[in-house]
Amino acid sequence: ILTSLSPETFHTPIVQQARSSAAEVYKLYYLKDHVIETPSSFDEMTEKLENDLIRDKISVHSSEYMEKLRKRYGYELDTLQRSIPENFEPFILK
Repeated sequence: ILTSLSPETFHTPIVQQARSSAAEVYKLYYLKDHVIETPSSFDEMTEKLENDLIRDKISVHSSEYMEKLRKRYGYELDTLQRSIPENFEPFILK
């Protein structure tokens, strides 16, 4: 239906029966814009997919590694916050 339309035009109404009842349903289609995009080459897609998979694995394994380090050395976020005094200022600009 949409391939036969020009941009910014309506298709004639299509009458169908509703799935839940016997009522008639009218469908209108409007094509706002038609952009033809050529698909990426196989090599480009392969490289992108490979990089995405590697990034996902690094993300998973680095978070697992950090969790193991926290358990091994007994580090928790509130431990660091408790060890720093409330009035601590790393430096003061004068």
